[in-house]
Amino acid sequence: MNFFMNLIIEVITGIFYRPSHVFNRLNQKAVDGRIYFFLAGLPFIAIGAAGRAYGALPETGEESYLWLNRFLIHLVSFTLTFLLGGFLIARLAPAFKAISHTGKALLLVITSYIPFLVAIGLAPFLPQSSLVAFVGLTYTILIFSKGAGILLAIPQPRIIGFTMISFLILFTGNYVANVLFESLFLPHSTM
Repeated sequence: MNFFMNLIIEVITGIFYRPSHVFNRLNQKAVDGRIYFFLAGLPFIAIGAAGRAYGALPETGEESYLWLNRFLIHLVSFTLTFLLGGFLIARLAPAFKAISHTGKALLLVITSYIPFLVAIGLAPFLPQSSLVAFVGLTYTILIFSKGAGILLAIPQPRIIGFTMISFLILFTGNYVANVLFESLFLPHSTM
């Protein structure tokens, strides 16, 4: 467990300024993607879900009890997106002449998404919230492309296409999960 805690601290501190080094370390170590998901992914998913839920509250505050519902919806949506996205991205990799490894794809998705999850967690509390989220998303896409070459051995000429298709999978999955869970678990107004 000490190994994982040291690795996670290294990932958190390094992903913002040395992403290639972080991905190389993850590739060198035999890191189990499932354990990494619970120790490194879930805390950041909770931060992102809290930011999205708080940002969606109406300014009047009359429906503030819905915060917990929205938080749980985003928490489950991100979790499903990452787990299914890692699985689908691993299956996509051979089409780009790379290795198909679900554990490494999960490491790639979780580690790449940390800046975006932090950005959307902070966004509701900052004046330029959409700009913060956009910068976090842009950086996430950039480091995803770096990590794809390292963790999944995507050939350099194919990284842009792989990144675009991977993010199409991840964004579509997250959007569908959010819409589905919101329609099931949030009250609807009847006019």
